[in-house]
Amino acid sequence: MDDNEGLRSGFVPDEARRFARELGKHKLLQLIQNELMIDSRDSDTSTGSTVTKSALVAILTEICSKQGIPLFGSRSKKTCIEALLRLSGGVSDNDDVSNGGTVTSYALLKILLGLRKQKTV
Repeated sequence: MDDNEGLRSGFVPDEARRFARELGKHKLLQLIQNELMIDSRDSDTSTGSTVTKSALVAILTEICSKQGIPLFGSRSKKTCIEALLRLSGGVSDNDDVSNGGTVTSYALLKILLGLRKQKTV
């Protein structure tokens, strides 16, 4: 199954979590950036599979701009993910970001799928 085929299929949560882990956070971040036509930078990710706060803020800023919503307040990774999910029509849950600020691949997949769904509506 190629990336897009998997992204088009109707996942149940366990399958979606598994597919998100297979794609990886860096790939999912890149797909979100491509969807929004944002240039990716080396500083968007760090060692391992870490997604940086600056990358999330850039995505949030772009979505707010496109939707005519002002960006406000300081943002943590958790509040960025919560806002991104809300703005993309997704649902936030406790597993999206760990207490240490680690963003899950599943949270990124939910954002990507929400953005793609909004494009088709």
